[in-house]
Amino acid sequence: MAAQPYIALAGIALDSTDARELANFYRQLLGWNIVENEPGWVKLSPAEGDPRLSFQSESEYVPLTWPSDRSHQQMQLNFNVTVDDP
Repeated sequence: MAAQPYIALAGIALDSTDARELANFYRQLLGWNIVENEPGWVKLSPAEGDPRLSFQSESEYVPLTWPSDRSHQQMQLNFNVTVDDP
């Protein structure tokens, strides 16, 4: 039987109209550090390293509504995994 590859959650990316503004909110909330800060892209990380939380500016981003309904943007989540495939 083949060895099972190592798989771990490496990060989550959130879209926003303003990546820096949303990243700053989560930085203050979580106490994490900014480890990457580029135009339209900010990445936060806890002191121990993983998982990381990234924020991406998206000009066509439509904020979610609560409670949701079919005529508005639906909730979604993108996440990245790390794979050590032997």
